[in-house]
Amino acid sequence: MRNNRLLLAGVGLMSLVQAAHAQDAAAPQADVGIGEIIVTAQKRAQSLNDVPITVAVASGEQLAQRGITDTADLGKVVSGFVAVPAPFGQPVYVLRGIGLYDSGLGSAPTVSVYVDQVSLPFSLMTQGAALDLERVEVLKGPQGTLFGTNNTGGAINYVAAKPTEDFQAGGSATYERFDKATLKAFVSGPITDTLRARVAVQGASGGAWQRSLTRDDELGNARQIMGRLLLDWTPTDRLKVAINLNGFRDRSDTQASQLKAITPSDPAFAYPEMLAAPLAEDNARSADWNPLASNRKNEKFYQLSGRVDFEATDTVTLTSISSYSDLKSSRYLDIDGAAPVGLEFQTFGRLKDFGQELRLQLTTDALIGLIGVNYQHSNTKDNNFNFVDKLSTNRVGGLLATMPFTRPASYVNQQVDNYAIFANAEYKITPQLTFQAGGRYTWSERDAQACAYDRTPGAPLNIFFTGLQSILAPGVVQDPITKCYQLNPYDNFSAGEFDLSLREDNFSYRGALNYKFDGGTMIFGSISRGYKGAIISNITASSAQQFLPVKQERLDSYEIGIKAPLFNRAAFLNVSGFYYDYKNKQLRARILDPIFGLVETLVSVPKSRIWGIDADLNFAPAEGLTLTASGTYLNSKINGDFTTSNGAAVYDQAGQSGNFRGSPLSYTPKFTGNLDVQYEWPLSDSFKAMLGAAVTYHSRDNASLVLQGNSRDRNFDIPRYALLDLRAGISAADDRWRVELFGRNVTNKYYITTVFQDLDNRHQYAGMPATYGITFGFKY
Repeated sequence: MRNNRLLLAGVGLMSLVQAAHAQDAAAPQADVGIGEIIVTAQKRAQSLNDVPITVAVASGEQLAQRGITDTADLGKVVSGFVAVPAPFGQPVYVLRGIGLYDSGLGSAPTVSVYVDQVSLPFSLMTQGAALDLERVEVLKGPQGTLFGTNNTGGAINYVAAKPTEDFQAGGSATYERFDKATLKAFVSGPITDTLRARVAVQGASGGAWQRSLTRDDELGNARQIMGRLLLDWTPTDRLKVAINLNGFRDRSDTQASQLKAITPSDPAFAYPEMLAAPLAEDNARSADWNPLASNRKNEKFYQLSGRVDFEATDTVTLTSISSYSDLKSSRYLDIDGAAPVGLEFQTFGRLKDFGQELRLQLTTDALIGLIGVNYQHSNTKDNNFNFVDKLSTNRVGGLLATMPFTRPASYVNQQVDNYAIFANAEYKITPQLTFQAGGRYTWSERDAQACAYDRTPGAPLNIFFTGLQSILAPGVVQDPITKCYQLNPYDNFSAGEFDLSLREDNFSYRGALNYKFDGGTMIFGSISRGYKGAIISNITASSAQQFLPVKQERLDSYEIGIKAPLFNRAAFLNVSGFYYDYKNKQLRARILDPIFGLVETLVSVPKSRIWGIDADLNFAPAEGLTLTASGTYLNSKINGDFTTSNGAAVYDQAGQSGNFRGSPLSYTPKFTGNLDVQYEWPLSDSFKAMLGAAVTYHSRDNASLVLQGNSRDRNFDIPRYALLDLRAGISAADDRWRVELFGRNVTNKYYITTVFQDLDNRHQYAGMPATYGITFGFKY
């Protein structure tokens, strides 16, 4: 079946090649054209149309015009990209259906984010990445060879605006609906003949957009500040040093979930006030939360990185990249979506990471070779405090619901060391035919300590689990339970801190062949393999089994594509077809514990696959008129038996179990796409005007595993939606100033980003309602 799809894709590709040649030959001379786009997708500067990888690129100006201020907004310009919030609010990035939906602070992603090739290894660190940009490059497909582990879905590389050789300054002020104000500014220029600097800052406040269902209260205010200092030092023509110091502080409100269903399996133990709580309306602003809680986050992040490039000879360059990242996070979240004290969490922890890469590049007319080593050390501390003193639970037939525990908590501390050696070569067989091959060997050492404990005065859960030990392990002398109460079924149901150790290695590789025709059209084919590292998630566990790690996942990719200039470079068309063979996909699900019933854990899906088609078009048919469009079609399926994990039956969020063979993967919509049209024209010698419109489309999706053959539980559907943005502005002819009016989601479309079940309640997060505002910007 896979070969048939690749054959069909190949036939379609050849048809596109023939059409591209015919149009190039017949097209009249265009008055306008699209300039060459330079990217660093292969860790060196080259034309986008010379890169045998599917890459989506947007300039800093395009991102600003479309209101993209965060990685989560990239779906407006990158088809196949989906960002969803985990239950505790952490961002989850999914690209071409490859993603991990997990709420652990230290959970490594499948789509990693970089700024100037410097890693932001955890998704919580990415908030300030989109500040003051030259462009963003989104590389689709496994990028393990050059970027390393945790890039099975792809890699996002932000390219920061660099220090300038002359003095420049600029900024903008934005005011929008819900009284939100955002200020941005930058200053750039030389300090000495060899040293240049650039400082950029951004601050935001206001914007409370959620309304309480039971009282006069609002939630959603931003309290953010972020900044970046860049220093470029060129003491000689052959030596370049770049320093990047960046960070952010965020004390914004956390988003409240929308309560959509209360279905206690044992109403006898339900909390009457929770049963009486109103359900959220199908309105983005409709929500509720505990009025006495501080629904805020307090996060501080900084990163220091240094890059040194030394041209030893005209053909050999040595590059060193060093970085240290540090994030402190604390969040209070009321995720039950109701005013009574129910399911409320405080998550807090610290993520520290050190990375060092050394690489040597050889550049000749026929061969470009790269060899390097990489080391990365991460230290993560992840804590959860759970407030459940009045929430119904039926996890043990109502037994725990009758106990006076109020503060169950958990932590997972991890230390991870990754060692890698990699090489890549690009060889021109002929002036038009190029072959690429690369590989990376990675060795990983992971150690963790996990614990679930009771902060309730008197620790009633410790007393309960002490009694349970005597039943499960009669005659076994146990140490008194003083802190960690979860029982270890692998060690006579002992309690205590659960120590885990995991050693893994892998070899990622990539091979590609591309041919470039005289007219500029390129066709390419590639085979690649990438890995995502193992993961241990923080779960308020009842059994040590819930803390068991899931091993690394593997993705094999087969891709063919075409990159074609059309109409004498008035348009560029990129189309690719791909097939993903997925092994041991990491997934958050439920298992049936014989004592505690359905409990959360991480599982591995043995076999699954995704195939799809990517296309994007950039078109400038007339002076001042530009059109960009992209679309991604995905077809996903679990194509092997999947019924158990670590010997326990697997359940979906609706509480159904069975064989999930044939089920689609969650957060993998069949179609995503975007379209943007902008027209700019002169009003006079001093002024010009602009009009623009953009549409983002997301087809129906699902937030949970779905059993084939059973009646589909539509409660975990994410309905399809289309969002319309509009903009209009006037500016100086030389762009020294601009005034822009904008509207986002102008039809006020109600849409949701995720659905989740926790205990007996079902919740969801809504996307932003209609917003509109005005921006004034200037440059000097």
